[in-house]
Amino acid sequence: MGVLFLPGSHLETNCIVNPGVVVSGRVLANTRLQLSSEATQRLDQGRLLRFSRRKPEFYHEKMIAEFFEREGLCCKVSSDKKSFETGSGIVFISKPDQDTIEFRRGEQLVASYDIDGFWASESRDPLHCRFIAFARKHYGLILRTRYS
Repeated sequence: MGVLFLPGSHLETNCIVNPGVVVSGRVLANTRLQLSSEATQRLDQGRLLRFSRRKPEFYHEKMIAEFFEREGLCCKVSSDKKSFETGSGIVFISKPDQDTIEFRRGEQLVASYDIDGFWASESRDPLHCRFIAFARKHYGLILRTRYS
């Protein structure tokens, strides 16, 4: 599978164009073009590069804390900064050695997020759906659903 550049197309610096994409018009610097099942998506390559420069612990903590703040949830953070728990039993557990995050309600696993593999487990929980949207909007992470 190749890439098709239509007449008048222009790519600026530091762009990645994945196979199967038809390029038309101007592609801004630091952009990654990829073909998805819905449509062609444009992702900010600069954001992805900044994301990859830090250790998973930093991003897990930052992502979960910002998500709770945006949701208006107060959380208690464990001393090792790997567990974020609200008073209502919502718990996000960071596992930086595996680059995964778990979402639990009490002891029940609701969803898990594999940041390195770019996938999330299947769940219809509204908080899970909002976390997926948050990760996409604020961190440029598109987590595909893995159905069991």
